[in-house]
Amino acid sequence: MSGRRAWRVIGLATAGMLLVMVVVGLSLRAQDSASAEPGSRVTGGAGRFTLVAGPHGSDRTLAFLVDSETMRLLVYQVEPRKSKLKLLAVRDISYDVQLAHWNNAKPLPEEIREALESGQTVAPE
Repeated sequence: MSGRRAWRVIGLATAGMLLVMVVVGLSLRAQDSASAEPGSRVTGGAGRFTLVAGPHGSDRTLAFLVDSETMRLLVYQVEPRKSKLKLLAVRDISYDVQLAHWNNAKPLPEEIREALESGQTVAPE
């Protein structure tokens, strides 16, 4: 393994360990706040990553991590009491964020814009 590749592997492993620590820490905070406020969530973001975590059942947390550099969404299930972290899904969202709407109920965004521009009120169908 070349020196450059070895440093890349070490860097990725370190980033992975930091991610696990952040997700578990936020999961514990979400779980603590969830006991007081059902449905509450924890969010955080700095630079490249944005994380949203919230309770999923009584003993699990779902953590959604968006990597703004690669435009990927990663979904993790965290079980703090068992010290488990499971990657559930990864999706490239670079094309998703270019959509104006997808599988939306009416009124669609352009219908709302047209109605507002013409002075009409907007109500769901």
